[in-house]
Amino acid sequence: MPRSYNPGKVRLRNCFIKGMRADLLINCIRLFETVCKPYFTAQISVIDPVNMINNLNLKAGDAVSFSLDAEVSGTIIAQTMLITSIQTEDNQENKRVTNYTIYCATFGFWRDKDSLVYRSESLVPASAMIQGIHGDYIRDWPLHIHPTIGLIANKEIGGYVVDGKHPFKAIADILDAAIGAGYATGSWLYYLRRVLPGTQNQYIIEPLEHSFRTASRQQQFWEKSTWGAEMEDVFSGGTIPADNAILDSKLVIKDKPGVPGGSRGSQGTLSVWEISKGFLPIGNFSAGGSKYGGKRGGVKNNHQNDERRNPLSTNQAINAVVENSFQAAVKDATNYLVQVPIQSGINVTVGEAVCAVLQPPTGDVFAPSTRPHPFMYVAECKHECYFDHRDIQATSTFRLVEGFTPGGGCTTLPETSQQSTISRAIVTS
Repeated sequence: MPRSYNPGKVRLRNCFIKGMRADLLINCIRLFETVCKPYFTAQISVIDPVNMINNLNLKAGDAVSFSLDAEVSGTIIAQTMLITSIQTEDNQENKRVTNYTIYCATFGFWRDKDSLVYRSESLVPASAMIQGIHGDYIRDWPLHIHPTIGLIANKEIGGYVVDGKHPFKAIADILDAAIGAGYATGSWLYYLRRVLPGTQNQYIIEPLEHSFRTASRQQQFWEKSTWGAEMEDVFSGGTIPADNAILDSKLVIKDKPGVPGGSRGSQGTLSVWEISKGFLPIGNFSAGGSKYGGKRGGVKNNHQNDERRNPLSTNQAINAVVENSFQAAVKDATNYLVQVPIQSGINVTVGEAVCAVLQPPTGDVFAPSTRPHPFMYVAECKHECYFDHRDIQATSTFRLVEGFTPGGGCTTLPETSQQSTISRAIVTS
């Protein structure tokens, strides 16, 4: 990839709000991706001195589209979304100017909210039923689903019934009763990711273990304390381009009290990016506790509890031990927040891996120069672009999960007892 002489710079190609071009009014665009939700969200900050936004009479569901690039990478971010809400603020420097923050989500979010699924299927794979629901109700981008084994339900009692559920919930419930071919766990991810070079999106449904096992490296990043001190950091003769610099990094995981008697993994929770820090809140990979408990005790009248509807070949309960063990391994893996320039960050999307070389104390305290470059799974990312005159206009921030080897599943990297003690001290500080 050609290298940039201006790392951190970004170019807004266009931005349309309800059909009106608003490029000159846009101050900032933030795009959020996560493997925990099947849609993207965005925040668009507008500084409006001409009262255009007010005259458009915007409401939830109106369309917003934008396209931006990072000058040299060849990859663009181009998204069309629908407005979910608008926040208005008075400009403190000029009373004739109004600041707006427009919150958006991709079409799948809205199609899920305005649709209810009613259908019954029998003697079909769970993946086929999911494909049908996605194609009938979501359908904004294609779906790639990992094959499932067994059939969703027997025929003699009417098959598997979906009775008035929103599409995302209906698909999630079907996945609860499905096992991915080739894997012993029933932990599924259902998410949306960009298809590079960036003009298309794709829905992905795959087992958590499969996502870790097959993730491929998209970029490699380095952290140095002297970026820019040498001319080769900037110009093309350098072995490590500044486009791939790590601007900031930190550990983000902490153990918290959870389910009594649960494993360390089920007790811990993955850190989320809080809205106060510029991040959108997300859910965890999995939730602890019983998912079948009723409001007044006992067991809910849930079709998934009926083994006549869900034969053991597709019942994930028989794999609970293996599944919980793998989820615990993922939750206990080290998590990092890593910020890089948009020139390289634009080529990274969720559900894949990157290679990040970190300095102490975030990285390896004892042997930072000899430790192999660790592959880290991209669980979330935020692309943040300011269109003003600041030095670093655009960055990408990732939440990375460490502790797996591509092609080998989730494996904890070996560490000495001293390293383990220091790591725990860093996490709890």
